[in-house]
Amino acid sequence: MLIINPNPCFYRTLTLGNFARGAVMRGESAVLTAGGKGINVARVIRAFKESATLAVLIGEQDAQIYKNLLKDEGAEYIATTHPGIVRVATIIFESDNPTSTIINERGSEVSAKDWSAFVAEIAKNVKNGEIVSCMGSFPNGVNQKSIEELVDVIHSVGGKIIFDSSPEYLNFALGAGVDIVSPNLDEAESLLQGKSADLFTGDLTNAQERAEKAAKALLEKGAEVAFVTTGAAGVAVATEHSLDFVHGVKINLVSAVGAGDSFVAGVMMKYDEYRKANLDFNWRDIAAFGAATASASCEESLSGGMNVARALDLYDQILISEGAA
Repeated sequence: MLIINPNPCFYRTLTLGNFARGAVMRGESAVLTAGGKGINVARVIRAFKESATLAVLIGEQDAQIYKNLLKDEGAEYIATTHPGIVRVATIIFESDNPTSTIINERGSEVSAKDWSAFVAEIAKNVKNGEIVSCMGSFPNGVNQKSIEELVDVIHSVGGKIIFDSSPEYLNFALGAGVDIVSPNLDEAESLLQGKSADLFTGDLTNAQERAEKAAKALLEKGAEVAFVTTGAAGVAVATEHSLDFVHGVKINLVSAVGAGDSFVAGVMMKYDEYRKANLDFNWRDIAAFGAATASASCEESLSGGMNVARALDLYDQILISEGAA
């Protein structure tokens, strides 16, 4: 399994009693980790003792510090550098309530030449039939042509792509022929309805109906498989021949940051299991395992944090509740 994280960052996680705009505050703790949606995916897969390689594009000014953080947590990675810095994402947790605030820096611009070098390095590491995820935001300078280049190269070496990014880039990827998509409900509806992607409300009214409708619409835009996640409500999954909804289960919520990344990790692992066994893909089962890993990660404070035993227990609960066990 290969995980592409084209716009990694430093996660600086601060914990405060409470956050007040305009105030001078003293944090209870501060932690620096390697951040990015792909890094979260790799963290989950590693917790299951499975092998996955990260492909990161990092600013050379901070490259060594970032590589050290990846090494410290045992990540397998290939790194391509470009002139510039590694951006910082500041995550503020409030210990008195479940509210979290995330501030993402813009980061440096990447030239077409540097992007092509990154894509070429990725192509060297994709195995035929392997599932490849492309996760998160993209650096400045990456456009529709860049995404088409990435998708074309991965397909040319036999890779299967699952894509999870902002509505703009997700639309680029669908146009380029990406295989699997996994937006949340806000992202999917933003893309399909042309709504603003600047502010997501998290409204889950009629979540199942809306997610199923969005998943089918994403197939019409070119995806072979579409997952649309709806947080605690569950996940819709659509293919040419099926439409299912896997309902969520009750958990002890600590933080939902990175839950979508943990979902993709579960999807990748279960997909790989079916591929290695040479079985027809059961997308409902794949979605159920993704929902379990996403739910388990919500019980941890670290993005991509994972208690494997808990994830497997939640997977069993989901199968039982869906009548599939």
